[in-house]
Amino acid sequence: MECRFPEQSTMDCPLSDKSGSTFIDRCPAMFPNILYVMKHSVHLKSPSPAEAFAASDARLKNQAAFVRFTSVTKRYPGADGGELALDNLNLTFEAGGMMAIVGKSGSGKSTLLNLVTGVDYPTSGEIFIGETAVHHLDESESATWRRGSVGIVFQFFQLLPALTVLENVLLPMALLGREQARVRESRARALLEQVGIADQARKLPTALSGGQQQRCAIARALANDPLLLVADEPTGNLDSRTAEGVLALLRQQADTGKTVLLVTHEREIGRVADRVVTLVDGRVFADEPGARLHRTGGKIA
Repeated sequence: MECRFPEQSTMDCPLSDKSGSTFIDRCPAMFPNILYVMKHSVHLKSPSPAEAFAASDARLKNQAAFVRFTSVTKRYPGADGGELALDNLNLTFEAGGMMAIVGKSGSGKSTLLNLVTGVDYPTSGEIFIGETAVHHLDESESATWRRGSVGIVFQFFQLLPALTVLENVLLPMALLGREQARVRESRARALLEQVGIADQARKLPTALSGGQQQRCAIARALANDPLLLVADEPTGNLDSRTAEGVLALLRQQADTGKTVLLVTHEREIGRVADRVVTLVDGRVFADEPGARLHRTGGKIA
């Protein structure tokens, strides 16, 4: 699929170089794993009828946004009937909280993540995010919905190494094309300030520690103010102290009203979650309240 970026005047882009090349022009196409999600969310020159879903960008924030799986089964094709990843799953997540999906390798948690973000489709069943029937969206519609409504934090950060920290956070906003370049840069800088790495804005990701890279990834996931924030093993590559800071940042997002979904094999993450769902062999094994971190004055102590 051809990636086409929005046209803009280089005079309006503070990040253009002397040749007139913007950071978007310098974004290498050779990093496919940075996001099937991002790569397939670039239909900006020829908006599909699905822009209606971006108008739900009005946006479920005034509605009771929630995640709902109804009788969801996912079977991957293969010999002997294929692999059953999710088996008649029924789950509902209320809006504005932090939920942890916990399970060992092969439990179905990664499949759940792919389905909730619209990257993959269920074999049967229904998936709703707010009022959006994600299971009914075609690829173009799913991309339109996803780029404005879902933020994803990856275990291995998936920052583009050729872009600065600031440019990595700017990239989702540029792909969405909603604001002028200077407005986008102002928001990106504010997000970096929020996650505590504003002083790293002009550095490349390789110059950052693991914790700083994950903070940058969180800022990037928040760039388009998504209604749903999904974190895939967000502390898997971090030491315990750094992991605490990252979990505190994600908890703060839930406390400000976002729906945060953590996918992890680490049960101890349940202490910062409102709810912990344990998957075993594609089914819900346990569904129980999580133990919230103590908070004082709206901040995590």
